[in-house]
Parts: sequence; structure tokens; C-alpha cells
Amino acid sequence: RSPVRVEGLQLDPEGIQCQSASLQVLGQPGTLAGFIQPNRVDPRQNRILVQAKSFPLGSLAGLVDCSGNLYGTFDGKLEVLANRGNWHDFLESGAGSLWVQINTASLQNINLLRTCLLQEAGRSLGSSELIPSSELNSLALVCSLQRSSLEISDFRISGSALELSLTGRIDLASRQLNLKGPLGLTREAIQSCGVLQGLVLDDKLANPSAYYVKMPGELEVTGPWNDPEV
Repeated sequence: RSPVRVEGLQLDPEGIQCQSASLQVLGQPGTLAGFIQPNRVDPRQNRILVQAKSFPLGSLAGLVDCSGNLYGTFDGKLEVLANRGNWHDFLESGAGSLWVQINTASLQNINLLRTCLLQEAGRSLGSSELIPSSELNSLALVCSLQRSSLEISDFRISGSALELSLTGRIDLASRQLNLKGPLGLTREAIQSCGVLQGLVLDDKLANPSAYYVKMPGELEVTGPWNDPEV
């Protein structure tokens, strides 16, 4: 039996044009399932629902730009109402919600995350090696979709050198980021950052119970997602 089942899905270069479709992927050990069908209230729209439970993240590696293998599993749910037609129509009319939880992963191999977070954070903090080469192991995201804009109410990501908790907006049409929030660093990461010397209080660094030390102020990530400013 094939691990992937798709029924009724029809795609063309202009986008999703199907009347109804369903998807089921049986992972080891997780599942990914969903459907696309006409909205009963407004037949001009499609309703899209996708749910995942303990699904292998590596199975989706072909959907994102990666420089290595993706490990770990994720849970999540996507629910969207959007007009039928091309991708522009979908983005301009889409409204819905998304939550994702990823655990024990190798997220640093996703080029977008490595560029936007690790490399840019390392550059702005004066850590040329430790932070850019560190790992990202867990991610939690809660957001809503409103007309090509992702409104981020909770975005938390952590790894071997840093921990971030961001809120803000991602414009999917223009691919622009506008996010900010507190940053935590490990003691080793702080010692690698030239611009942080003298900014972090010694008593915070001396506290052995905290894995991450909260930095003064907030981290801001703005601009195009392939070349952001941190």
C-alpha cells in the first residue's frame, strides 16, 4: 500500500483549481492528512484544512530550500478560506490560522532560518563563528493569515546558542519581515559576541540555573527574508 494517498486534486500553472480533494500521508510513525473543498457558505472559495501529528520533518524537505537533512517530527494544523484561482488570488483573499510545534529537529539546515536568524544574528552581535554555526532544535509558531500577511502572535525558536521569542508580521506577497522580541544567549555564545562585552551583568552570567541569559532590549528582524537586517 502506498504511504501517500491523494484523491481529486487538480493543479495547473495558475494555481489550485480543484473542486474538492483529500490528502493522506502515512509517516513512520506520524500522519499528515487534509482536504480542499468548496466552502458551503461561499462557493467561490475553497476551504483548506491540513493536520499533522508526530510527522517526520524530513518528509517535507523537498518543499523548502535546505542544505542538509531535516530530522525531528512536527505537529500542526492549517485552516484557511481563500478564493479559487491563481496564487495571487489565494494570497490576497486568504484568511485562516496556523500553529506548528517542531521538536528535536535540525532546523539550522533550512537555509531561510540559517540566513535570517543564525548568520544575521551572529553578524550583528559580533559572533563570526559560534552563533552562525550553531544548531536550531525546536520551534513553536502560532499565527493568523490575513490577505497575504502572516500575523505572528507567538514564534519561539531555540537551539544550542540562542533562544528567540518573536511577534510581528511576515508579508508573503512582498516577502518582507517585520519581527521583534527578546533574545536569550548561552554563556558560551555571549563570550563569542564582541558587541556584548560589558552589556551583560556579571550576576546574570553567574546564575548556573539559567541555560539562556536574557539580553537587554529586543532583537528586530526587518526587510526581505533573503537579506534581512537584524
